[in-house]
Amino acid sequence: MNSKEIRETFLSYFESCGYKRQDSASLVPAGDQTLLFTNAGMVPFKEYFLGEAKPLSLKMTTSQKCVRAGGKHNDLDQVGLTARHHTFFEMLGNFVFKGANKSKAIKEAWTLITEHYNIPKERLYVTVFHEDTESRGIWENEIGVPHDRVISCGKEDNFWSMGDTGPCGPCTEIFYDHGEGISGGLPGSEDAEGDRFTEIWNLVFMQYQMHADGTRTELESMGLDTGMGLERLSAVMQSVHNNFDSDLFTPITQSLQTQTSGVDLSASRVIADHIRTSVFLITDQVYPSNEGRGYVLRRIIRRAMAFAYRCGVSEPFFHKLTATVCEVMGDAFPAIREQEQVITQVIRDEEHRFHATIEHGLRILQKNIDGKIDIDGKTAFKMYDTYGFPLDIAQDIAKTYGIGLDEAEFHQHMEAQKERSRASQTFKTSDEGVKYDSMTDFIGHTEDIATAVIQFIEVDNENFTSIQNDMKGSIVVDTTPFYPEGGGQVGDVGEIRSESGVFMVTDTQKSGKTILHVGKVTSGSFNVNDSVTLVVDIKRRDTMNNHSATHLVHSALRSVLGKHVVQKGSLVNHERLRFDFTHNHPMTEQQMYDVETMVNDQIRRNNPQVCEWVSLADARKMDIMALFDEKYEDPVRIVRFGDFSAELCGGTHVNATGDIGFFKLLSETGIASGVRRIEAVTGSAATQWVQAQTQALAQVAKQLKCDKEAIANKITQLQSDNKRLGKLQEANQKQFYQQQVKSWLSEADTVGETPLVIQSLENISPKLLRVIHDLIKSSLPSGVIVLILNDQDHSTLLVGTVNTTYKANVLLDKINQQYQGKGGGSPSMAQGIIPKQLSTSEIHQLISSS
Repeated sequence: MNSKEIRETFLSYFESCGYKRQDSASLVPAGDQTLLFTNAGMVPFKEYFLGEAKPLSLKMTTSQKCVRAGGKHNDLDQVGLTARHHTFFEMLGNFVFKGANKSKAIKEAWTLITEHYNIPKERLYVTVFHEDTESRGIWENEIGVPHDRVISCGKEDNFWSMGDTGPCGPCTEIFYDHGEGISGGLPGSEDAEGDRFTEIWNLVFMQYQMHADGTRTELESMGLDTGMGLERLSAVMQSVHNNFDSDLFTPITQSLQTQTSGVDLSASRVIADHIRTSVFLITDQVYPSNEGRGYVLRRIIRRAMAFAYRCGVSEPFFHKLTATVCEVMGDAFPAIREQEQVITQVIRDEEHRFHATIEHGLRILQKNIDGKIDIDGKTAFKMYDTYGFPLDIAQDIAKTYGIGLDEAEFHQHMEAQKERSRASQTFKTSDEGVKYDSMTDFIGHTEDIATAVIQFIEVDNENFTSIQNDMKGSIVVDTTPFYPEGGGQVGDVGEIRSESGVFMVTDTQKSGKTILHVGKVTSGSFNVNDSVTLVVDIKRRDTMNNHSATHLVHSALRSVLGKHVVQKGSLVNHERLRFDFTHNHPMTEQQMYDVETMVNDQIRRNNPQVCEWVSLADARKMDIMALFDEKYEDPVRIVRFGDFSAELCGGTHVNATGDIGFFKLLSETGIASGVRRIEAVTGSAATQWVQAQTQALAQVAKQLKCDKEAIANKITQLQSDNKRLGKLQEANQKQFYQQQVKSWLSEADTVGETPLVIQSLENISPKLLRVIHDLIKSSLPSGVIVLILNDQDHSTLLVGTVNTTYKANVLLDKINQQYQGKGGGSPSMAQGIIPKQLSTSEIHQLISSS
């Protein structure tokens, strides 16, 4: 049975058992700041197990993409050393969020393994938590597993908890015996780490609640969390004991061998693992960078290339394996095929950076190589941390050239960095608490004025019953048209009015489901339970123009650049819009023009805004734009503009695209590896921008004394004239200095018997300085030349020598030491900059004393 059939058999079987099939979630955990990556099948369902959200079904089954290459769960350094460790893997799982039954769960698992996968029963062992007599009884009495094949284990192996507190419970695991030819002992034995007995399935019964004091109480209803690694199961089903010999990996290692030569077995397995991880992370919008998830991806890509480099592969090859991964995994995960071109380009670019890093590192180590000096750990760590230079390659270089490397000091610096990283960890371990219990009814999608009743007043983080004139604070009401900051859109501003006062709203924020109107009382006073009128400032209309334009921009970018484009952030206010998106190269002028044209075309079509509310599960099945690694409330709001744009969005928008008026794209820049940024204006701001540009062009045309349409030709003509005049000036200057050089040579001084030509010059170009040097040198049989080009606060020096024992670079070094300058060169010519004006007498004296 191949891996595709194994995966489908699992999912179909549990569908027949009443479980709802779910697609794999992103490798970037949605709304979960406690994890770097999705590292287990239950991660997308965490909130259901915790009771924080209600699932659409109490029973679900998935084949979940997982990565364990950073944070608490990190298998990166084990890949290639064992038969079963991977940075990327698929976790087959079935989950029950309420009302799970141990007997039913165990029978379902056993039936699938022995009757659908036809794995021989005599090859299977099971483990149970030593206190879980119920599970042992089910295995022995209901399933019929012999007593000696049911192994009791301790808490470390067979008890699972979500954290220090929360749902937890005993596990029962199913192991496969690969046979006596493979080393390793039974689970729980001293040699259990061998590869003979492989855990293929883990069933976790979440039946307790763990408390902070270490005690646990029985939950009202038990949950079930299971996980079976597709890679391990494929090895079992295909009669190989090493996961890398299954059909999930062999096409990749075979492709690798056709593209390279000399890559050993261990390295090929590491590379095959790492290309899968790289492809899937990039698909889920993780790009190589120097921090967070991007840093982990960069390390994975470079680790793969380092293994190949050590095997003698010095040319980029890694990106070529993307196609094979897409062939193997594309049916189950179509997104990798859709983004194949972008994935390949991202990896190719990173490969080129890696090879540049290797060359840079070799230059850094050149003095160690030339001087036979050992590489200290600080240098090795800096090369690794700052430049991404792998330690093992530095070790190979040291070994090749017969020098040492202080590995112990390297690891000291590495551990210190890890401590610093842990201290400044950006992935939170808990969510901030909600400040208020009340829920504000938001009506701002259709209204910008409303009447309401004050529920809370907050001043300096404390609840107040009233707020007086000139006091700053926040007001919470039961109903509001004010949009709270979110989704890139700034919070609304405006006024809250009552019979007794005016409160100026300068910002609107959200805390849980409560909307806070932040600002200051400009007259009168306000009290809890007061009736008030809320009026949103007219600026919101410009904000809505810009927000709706971002939706059109997003669709236009995907149409012009490709379906890989995904929003990575935005800022929308009444002045302009900013839109960040995934793309690995700068946009061309034509692409920017096409996007702008496409957006303005949609504006002219005046497509009405159409909104609908659907379940999050249904939204995932639709062809709409969404950031599914973001946390959305269920149901979700879909905003459509014709057939062109459909996005999940909670913000405020124009009634129809024509309200936007006009869109002008101002700039496109890169802000991170694989992430670009567009800035633009709409409506009156766009009109004002165009008018300002038109006025500027008119002024330029006036100065050039031509029509605006002729400006480009006029500039081309002026550039040509300027270039011609420049060449004429250079020829005249050269002719002038040819005469000057004759005079200088006739007046040349000496140092001992060596002629010395020192001249101070002003108002000439560095290029002409070089020409003058060459003129002197061509007429000087032997001697020293020093040319000083003085500027306001520094001097440029050019030192040359002809047929003399003096060396230009040595003389310049002496001048630099005397006057804190910098620069260098060769024995025949050197150039530097001195942070002051120099005289010829100062240079003469310094050289004379040499």
